[in-house]
Amino acid sequence: MTVGADSGTVKGRQQAQVPDDGVMPHNKGVTGRRLTASTPRHCSAWSPPGAAEAGHDAWAMNVAIVSINNGKHYLWDSNCDGWHLAISENLGVIQERVPEGSSEIRHLHNKAEQFFYVLSGMASLEAAGTLHVIQPNEGFYVPAGLAHTISNEHEAGPGFLLISTPPGYGDRENA
Repeated sequence: MTVGADSGTVKGRQQAQVPDDGVMPHNKGVTGRRLTASTPRHCSAWSPPGAAEAGHDAWAMNVAIVSINNGKHYLWDSNCDGWHLAISENLGVIQERVPEGSSEIRHLHNKAEQFFYVLSGMASLEAAGTLHVIQPNEGFYVPAGLAHTISNEHEAGPGFLLISTPPGYGDRENA
């Protein structure tokens, strides 16, 4: 990607300017904190639906390189790690890690489609009663409404990306 001489230009396109009311046009009507004069002008503040109920605060996603070193970290199912790498009204990208012998509660999402992509180790993903072992550089698509669970039944704990559209907050029910 080519960045122009002025840091607000990428390949000749101007960076979006924050309106006076602090709400980006694509975020009108979405709950979350408002951008202020102290908010970097390349950030969009947004809190996904159901995030507050799930214990997640609103945060600003920078248009920048992200990793587990600077992504918002959280623990799930008591001992599994997750890092938010990107979040918007329509997309959630999370890097997660599941220690040996751990698993999540079997559940489904009524609206969110999910794609699990294993970066390292092996993951066991049960979907619709069938167990799938996913190797590094392999992925598994879970359509909305399909009950599933991911677990680590192997020595090498999986590191994986979880891509959801829309994000699954507030759209999870135990199955």
